[in-house]
Amino acid sequence: MSDDPTETAGPERAGAWEYGAAAALVLLGGYMILEGLGFGVGTIRRMGPGFFPVAVGVGLAALAVGILSELRRGGVSRLNAPIRPLLFIIGSLVVFAATVEPLGMIPATILLVLIGSFADRSMTPLRAAISAVALAILGYLVFILGFDLPLNAF
Repeated sequence: MSDDPTETAGPERAGAWEYGAAAALVLLGGYMILEGLGFGVGTIRRMGPGFFPVAVGVGLAALAVGILSELRRGGVSRLNAPIRPLLFIIGSLVVFAATVEPLGMIPATILLVLIGSFADRSMTPLRAAISAVALAILGYLVFILGFDLPLNAF
């Protein structure tokens, strides 16, 4: 054994922040369940307005309990996620949300796919353009013509 204080013998233990965040997610999931139940859940065949909030709340609470269980067993692992895909995907969703009303669904979808394609360094401009146009047409056919959603195409 060395006397170096920076040397660690095992995995890093979870701190109060990790437990607090997991507990907050459990509470948020519980709150969503309680609020959703107030709207009426309905049945699987005829879902009520509270079905989706209850389902999301159950999922969130279950994931948070899993996080707490993992923290109790072994500690924390460092997140080693690349930042580039995260930024471009979130950015593309924000741009879509901001442009779908003023520009229409087709241009907003094209922007969504083109910006999101920068998340993958191997994506070529031609593949991105083809994907953008194809998804915009598919979105138009499914959501505007098929589901008759009140969205403008342009």
